[in-house]
Amino acid sequence: MRTPSARTTVLTALAVAVPLGVLPASGAESSTPTGVTKQTVNGTIAVPSRFPDTASGSADRGWPGLARRLWVAASPTNGTIAWVFDVDPATYGGAFEIGGVSDRTGAADLDVFFYTEMGDAAGQTPGVTVGEYANPGPGGEKGFVPQGARKAIVYTGNGVGVSFTYTATDVAKVVLGKDALDVTVPAGATLSWVNGTGDYAFVRATQDSRGRRLFDSGSGPASGLAAGEAFSHTFGSKGTFTYETSAGAGVVRVVDGPGVGTPTG
Repeated sequence: MRTPSARTTVLTALAVAVPLGVLPASGAESSTPTGVTKQTVNGTIAVPSRFPDTASGSADRGWPGLARRLWVAASPTNGTIAWVFDVDPATYGGAFEIGGVSDRTGAADLDVFFYTEMGDAAGQTPGVTVGEYANPGPGGEKGFVPQGARKAIVYTGNGVGVSFTYTATDVAKVVLGKDALDVTVPAGATLSWVNGTGDYAFVRATQDSRGRRLFDSGSGPASGLAAGEAFSHTFGSKGTFTYETSAGAGVVRVVDGPGVGTPTG
């Protein structure tokens, strides 16, 4: 009688312990990737900026405009009617949240504008915004840090003695060869694929009916991703987007996001 080899014995034991079709997976089948917190700002606002919008819808001359000009004229006034701070470039494209809101009225509605240029104190040179989050309702805001933002202004039209915490992350990442390729992200999010395979890689969306791709990192070693390199795409609207990579195929499901609010008067 032939004695089973050690290898046969091990394989037989595995077959009994782990039935075919339910072998342990190397990673999760799907995920909701998030970025790493890169910036935290604690701020306070003493009084509401009850200044009407007098420029036919131009919010730069309304509440945030007043806060901007006051800060430019005298930065020590920071915290009087708004809170101004530098935006960390490491957070561009990442998610931000204004939370931990508390004030004496319990109804403070905080909004935030992101600026590339702050303009002057007299209002002759207006500020240039790249993101305006002014959704109505008590509490803070959620969204994504705009590319190129240098300053942010948090303000309120009704809170008294408001305190808050602003946190921002870098871009959410998927590491090829390690992470799940099926992911869910909110509309407006930027997703970055990092080549963690140790070899040449690519990321490209499935072609549409006209042969176009929503995103494509390149199809050859000269235009693809070398080991450690990253490719990013911003998903602006809801939908389901299939794609392929050198590490397999995946699906990006884009669900409702925080959106960008419109300025209020």
